[in-house]
Amino acid sequence: MVRTLLALLFGAVATTYTSCKEPELVGIEVLPDDGYGVAWVDTFTLELSTITDDSIYTSNTSSSVYLLGEMNDPQFGGTRTEFYTQFRLPTANLTFLNGSVVDSIVLNLVYAGAYGDVSKWAGTQRFGVYPLEEVIYDTTTYYSNHARAYSTAPLAQVQVRPNLVSDVRLAADTIPLPASLRIRLDDALGQQIIGADPLVTLATDTSFAKVFKGLAIVPENSGLAPGQGAILYLNLASGYTRVELYYTDTSAKKLMFPINALSAAHSHITHQHPLAITSILGSTEAGRQETYVQAMAGLKMRVQIPHLNDLRQLGTVAINRAELVLPLADGDLSKYGPPLALSATESDSLGRSLFIVDPFEVEGHFGGEYRSGTRDYVMNVARHIQDLLNRPATDPYHGLLIRSTVDARRVIFNGSEHADRPVKLRLTYTIID
Repeated sequence: MVRTLLALLFGAVATTYTSCKEPELVGIEVLPDDGYGVAWVDTFTLELSTITDDSIYTSNTSSSVYLLGEMNDPQFGGTRTEFYTQFRLPTANLTFLNGSVVDSIVLNLVYAGAYGDVSKWAGTQRFGVYPLEEVIYDTTTYYSNHARAYSTAPLAQVQVRPNLVSDVRLAADTIPLPASLRIRLDDALGQQIIGADPLVTLATDTSFAKVFKGLAIVPENSGLAPGQGAILYLNLASGYTRVELYYTDTSAKKLMFPINALSAAHSHITHQHPLAITSILGSTEAGRQETYVQAMAGLKMRVQIPHLNDLRQLGTVAINRAELVLPLADGDLSKYGPPLALSATESDSLGRSLFIVDPFEVEGHFGGEYRSGTRDYVMNVARHIQDLLNRPATDPYHGLLIRSTVDARRVIFNGSEHADRPVKLRLTYTIID
């Protein structure tokens, strides 16, 4: 009786769908050639919840972009990122003439953008620069929850308003530097480099890093108000990201110690979410209204499909397309824009990520990019849903995880019971026996 009712329900949906849709709109690349009907449904019950995200790796990034700064998001709360990096020798077997004297030493970090407020009044931040007390290894993967020990004696403490637009013009150079965070360091660091053993410390990058372990650049703001601050993106792919040593021996000289893709570097990220978020973590009841996704190992959405196995009662089902539609909640996006793209993984019992195949299919299969015209994301997880139906029905399933890891962005989604634009799963499928 149940099978008959379900068959009638999905059969009616299939008739409606196939009568008003062109065949090429329903995943014809996997439809059978012998005329089976195609059914469509988007009324699956979804249980949504917001949970804290796993730590993410912040070293050896493919883009060579690293995060630094602090902001107080009015809805997501405080986020703080420290940046740790080596600086490398300009050349092997570096030597200095006896009597060389430091004129200045400057840290120059080229910007690759920012997220938050970088205006004059709300974007000004204070940073400290400190010598690291432990070596960073470029062969080690470091995660966002890895805090690094550094000296309590600062090399610099400065207050800056990040200028992401204007080039930096130095009096001695005709070619300007790209927009950069530029901090003069204590001359003592430069003098230590000049006085280092040329046969050991200044011979190779490896021996140099054992003595000059690197720099910690840390935010030192005393209580940002809601809406203040930003997370800065630093570009280690730029040849202008470096430590600049200006000194005099028989004449004025300068040396550039690169900070680049070969430099071991990573960020440490912490979040302080408000009670409005911490009180609803894991709650599917709250997920009926809205859910939260935040990059930088902040927050992710869990999507559970409790009645997916009902499809098995129709027979053997071939999934042609399975679109997870994620509409944004209403709100101003001018300062805190959504992620450019989201990822989907399967959840284990503890909310940790397990790979699904869809993101690794041919280009254009998965989707997941933000669509500004409709203020939503659409992800095709057809291969994953098919895999679930092919597993034994008794196997536990803990849902999908929707997350953003690439940058500092965040987003609020409508819930599963939003009146006009709920999160939904749209399935197109064929019953093949």
